[in-house]
Amino acid sequence: MTLAQIMKTALKMLDEPPEDMSEYDELFRLYANDGYQRAVGTYVCPREMRRLTTDANGRIDLHGTGIRRIIRLEDDALHCSVFFRPEEDGCGVSTVMPGRQLTALCVVRWPDLVQDSDEPRLPSFAHPALADYICYRHLSSGSMVKQKRAQAFYAQYVSAMQRLSADSPRGTHRHRNLYAATAMKPL
Repeated sequence: MTLAQIMKTALKMLDEPPEDMSEYDELFRLYANDGYQRAVGTYVCPREMRRLTTDANGRIDLHGTGIRRIIRLEDDALHCSVFFRPEEDGCGVSTVMPGRQLTALCVVRWPDLVQDSDEPRLPSFAHPALADYICYRHLSSGSMVKQKRAQAFYAQYVSAMQRLSADSPRGTHRHRNLYAATAMKPL
């Protein structure tokens, strides 16, 4: 589904006439992108390898890179992992390696949906969930009746996103014998 189709679906779900789309256009775009970025950041967590360069102080600035979080840094020349510390403002990381090119495994941010023809980079079964999220956000600031209806839309959104997470290879973790204790016999 395209962004325009997602917004029209939300309009239908809210029982609003299609000609009212211009009234809700900007707000629905904002809500759709909020739901999309929540899905990407919480349930999909796309990862990419990036080449990053530290400055003279060993700092890497993350502004405008589309990187949400760095998982691992490696120095290819030394063939070793590099210790790093996220900065307090979350806009960079500090290392002890000034002026070096490093390879980073990063959780990245996908770009927002801007044009009506933009499609989310999610599987097609998750696209209608963005319409659910738009409805949730639109109704959540209304009366108690509207808020209750909003929670139903949010539950549908979360259900689809959990399915999305389960379909991802990193989405589920299984711990075996987590609390198993080994009984040692005296010799």
